[in-house]
Order: sequence, then structure tokens, then C-alpha cells
Amino acid sequence: MGNLVPGAMAQQKQAAISFDKLTHDFGTFKEEDGNVTCKFSFTNTGSIPLVINRVIASCGCTSPAWSKEPVMPGRKGFVEATYISKNRPGGFNKSLSVFSNAAKKAVVLRIKGEVIPKKRTVEDIYPYQIGDVKDRIASSTLINLPDWYTKGLISYISDPWNNHIENRVKDGIMSG
Repeated sequence: MGNLVPGAMAQQKQAAISFDKLTHDFGTFKEEDGNVTCKFSFTNTGSIPLVINRVIASCGCTSPAWSKEPVMPGRKGFVEATYISKNRPGGFNKSLSVFSNAAKKAVVLRIKGEVIPKKRTVEDIYPYQIGDVKDRIASSTLINLPDWYTKGLISYISDPWNNHIENRVKDGIMSG
């Protein structure tokens, strides 16, 4: 029976993490205002030092940072979340999973908000400058066509299909 007491004592000695809040709402903000950051504070309510092993963001648009040193019992630590808003207009609701040596192995934090898109400039819409188009033409040749050819071609194109006109145009072309 004496063996049960050390086991019971070991169960009582553990880290426990208690966040001040689990969700942060950035509200509505402009894309041109740049990235937004919030800090989630927590307290180690356990009896041994708390160590955050890793924090995993739900997507690459969110960058986490956290207390790297062990947090002693009764002391505070933090998890920080930065939302990268560039080219991400609209609403967002992202999560950060916090893994530690606490009894509850993972805690999920959430950030949400809405990014108002910036006004797009011509440079935003067309990011590549091609230059003056006339400089891109390698060469061109202008030729003078005989009057009979142009008249025949215009007549051929504008008139309804007519075998007589077709034959006249063919004859004109063939006679040179």
C-alpha cells in the first residue's frame, strides 16, 4: 500500500497552463496598416515548471512566438500571434495549437478579424512593365498593293457570296 502514495504524489506534481483568454478578435482593419499582433498571457497554475514545446499555426499566414524559458509555478508566460495581412483581404479565423508539458497537452487559441482590401493601383493589377510595344516589333514591311487588287478584295469581303465576283478576283490575282 505504501507504493501507492508516491504515485499519487507524482500525479499532483505537474504543470498546468491557464490562459487569460483563448480568442482574440482584431476587428476590422485595413490591409495597408500591415500585420497585426496579439499576445495571449498564461499562468502556470501547476506545481512544477511549465515548458511550451511548440506552437503550431493553422496556416502560413499566422506566425507564432512564445516563452522559450520554463515558466515557474505561479509565474506568467505568453504566446504571441502575428497575422500577415498582405494580399489576404476578407475575414479570417485562425488557430494556434499550444503544446506543453502541462496535464492538458494541447490548448487551442484563436485569432479572427476582417481585412479591408487596399485600393489596387495599375501597378498592382499589372505588376510587370513590358515597355513600349513599338520597341518590341522586330521588323515590318509595308507594300503597295495594286488598286485593282484592293478593290477586288474589298468587294470580295463585303459582298454576299457570289461566284461571279470570286472568279473576277481570282482572274485579277492570277493575271498579276
